[in-house]
Amino acid sequence: MIDAFNYYSLDAKQKWVTFDEAYAIMGDTTGVINPIGMYHFMGMRGLDNNSSLWVANSASGYMGVYETLGRNQFNSLGPVQVIYLA
Repeated sequence: MIDAFNYYSLDAKQKWVTFDEAYAIMGDTTGVINPIGMYHFMGMRGLDNNSSLWVANSASGYMGVYETLGRNQFNSLGPVQVIYLA
């Protein structure tokens, strides 16, 4: 993913994150999120109104994740990495 972003001259960073770190990043920028327990990348859309992460899940419902990822889901599917635009 970093190579794909760089191909389009977008500066991307990779980081292993806690829920609070992911929340801060997703409140500021976009990229992809990968809970290792899902073995599945999702787009980072931003935040919803219920203190959850708003994601673009191409496999809606997979591992119980639809359009949001709450703290408990996040923690149960971790560790979690994000690749985000700096």
